[in-house]
Order: sequence, then C-alpha cells, then structure tokens
Amino acid sequence: SSGINAESNDELSPEYDSYSSCLLLNVQSLNPSARSTCSWKIPYLENIIKQKSRTNCLPFIAITESWLKSYVHDAQISIEDYCVHRCDRSTRVGGGVLLCTHRDLHITNTETLDKDSCQLLMCTSETSKLIICLLYRPPSAKDTDLS
Repeated sequence: SSGINAESNDELSPEYDSYSSCLLLNVQSLNPSARSTCSWKIPYLENIIKQKSRTNCLPFIAITESWLKSYVHDAQISIEDYCVHRCDRSTRVGGGVLLCTHRDLHITNTETLDKDSCQLLMCTSETSKLIICLLYRPPSAKDTDLS
C-alpha cells in the first residue's frame, strides 16, 4: 500500500505555543527514485506543509515507515526550510522513522536506535527545551524487541 495517513496534534503544552502543532504521517515508503511509485509523496508533503503554513508554521513533521536505506541521501528527501533527521531500518525492507524539523527549531543532539524491527529517533532542542521522540514498532514486534 502507498497511502498516507495524517494526524494533527494541536493540544501540546501552552508553554510551547510556537511548537503546538505537528504532522504525523505513516507514509509506507518515501523512495525518491524517479521509477518509484512513491516519488509523488515528497511534493505532496511539501504541498501539505505550504497549506498548513498559511495558518501556523509546522515546527516538525514526524514520519513512520519511511522505508529508506543509507544510500538515499538527505538531499533527495529534503523539504524547503526543514532539516532531516532519520533512523533507517538496516536489516530488511520497511520500517524507519524520519523527523523533519523547521530550520528555526535548532536541534542540538540526535540519538538513534535500530533494533531490527523497531527504530527510535530522539532529537533534542536545548534552546526550545524540547525532546522529540519518534518510534516505529510494527504490530508484529515482540515486547522484548526494544530491550
């Protein structure tokens, strides 16, 4: 399947009003290859961001099931005004997480964990006092997969 499911969260702590909106997507592949059936997803995502930015800037976009591999360069999946942080699944097809942070949200530290079926990405912004964690855990994963 190559669908995109989007959810918006507008109820974070009022202490972070400028970061009170995010976009969460399960994209089931962001393969940027011209021959890929998924090559339309980055332009589609850019359009969503432009529409959303008219009312409120999105500080970050969280993406699960990116299905990317290390040979795909960040520049191939970049979105204007956003920095790319990612944790690809290294052992098999599927999985992976990607976080696009707005250029004004300065990420000072990034940690990743790739445990075969599960991927975890943690980004810290010390200036904004935020820690953003993104975890992909497939339904078939065992409770012990992140141990």
